[in-house]
Amino acid sequence: MLKGKSLIRLFNYLKPYGRLVVGALIMGILGAGISLTFPWLVKIIIDQVLIQKNLLLLLFITVYSKKKSSSGCPMMDSMELPAICAPS
Repeated sequence: MLKGKSLIRLFNYLKPYGRLVVGALIMGILGAGISLTFPWLVKIIIDQVLIQKNLLLLLFITVYSKKKSSSGCPMMDSMELPAICAPS
């Protein structure tokens, strides 16, 4: 069987699930894009804060991250540091 015929056969099987397939593709693309935001933010921090020594931006990042933390810990919420973040 040729590759073209196999693809047509696959599309015929997926035709009743067209909306689900399109939704899964869109969610996969969005998930990949969202997962790239953290490395992009780290790039900004390295390039603009550490290399250019922009202390005002470093202060803004630290203050903003403390306000947005849901656990009250200045560390990231996903990190498990109970000895540092435990309330005294």
